[in-house]
Amino acid sequence: MGSEWQSLVLGLLAAFSWGGSDFLGGLASKRISAIFVTICSAMLGGGLLAVAALVLREPFPSLPERLWAGVAGVFAAGATALLYTALSTEKMGVVAPIAGVVATVLASALGDIVEGLPTSLQLIGFALALLGIWLLSNPRVAGVTARALRLSVTVGLGAGLFFFAVRQASYTSAFWANCLERATSVAVLGIAAAVMRPDLSLRRAPWPQLALLGVLDTCGALLFTLAARTGRLDVATVISSLYPGGTILLAWIALKEPITRLQWAGIGLALAAIAVIAV
Repeated sequence: MGSEWQSLVLGLLAAFSWGGSDFLGGLASKRISAIFVTICSAMLGGGLLAVAALVLREPFPSLPERLWAGVAGVFAAGATALLYTALSTEKMGVVAPIAGVVATVLASALGDIVEGLPTSLQLIGFALALLGIWLLSNPRVAGVTARALRLSVTVGLGAGLFFFAVRQASYTSAFWANCLERATSVAVLGIAAAVMRPDLSLRRAPWPQLALLGVLDTCGALLFTLAARTGRLDVATVISSLYPGGTILLAWIALKEPITRLQWAGIGLALAAIAVIAV
């Protein structure tokens, strides 16, 4: 299997993982603070990544890579906490796709600056994917608020910068880079919790849900990192950013949130984009 195919498969697996983690994060944040949900996810993920890095005897990242991991952690902390807040208070079928579009455009543009432009066929695939994600967002869904749009765009900007930064941090070690990113996220969110003083009651915490969320989110971040290392950053970003499809399908199955014809069309375009980029 060629490197681009490997990147494609890893990106799809990352999309599935992130789609599930975002759905669980939105549900958990309906019961407890989104900051607490994000801290639990980051702590569990960081611990798992540290164990894996030690078992695999990965080399420790260089100083520039550690700095990039710290930058990635800052953006990940803010974007994830805001995303879970938005998913818990707004329609999941709107927030996740809009954030995905913004993140894809920003990270792909930054990747193209560093790596050069992709092939013409890949550009066509990117266009199909962006159109698909936009149709998935379906801004005409009833109940879309200005607050939801602001949160979605902010989350997308943070996620796009995270995609770029974590790729720069992972040239030496994928596991250590993501571990350091998670450690930074915990520190940033701890400071935010001390200032904002959210409800951190442990009695209402859905622990099995939080554990599964942490595993899925960590797998998503690691798989994206491996996809970006194996192939181009823009390809990994575009494919991984199809995660809203998973969130929407889970919201449809579990919460009975309707999927419109436009959103089904978006799913179809996303599948077509994957095929074109694979070719």
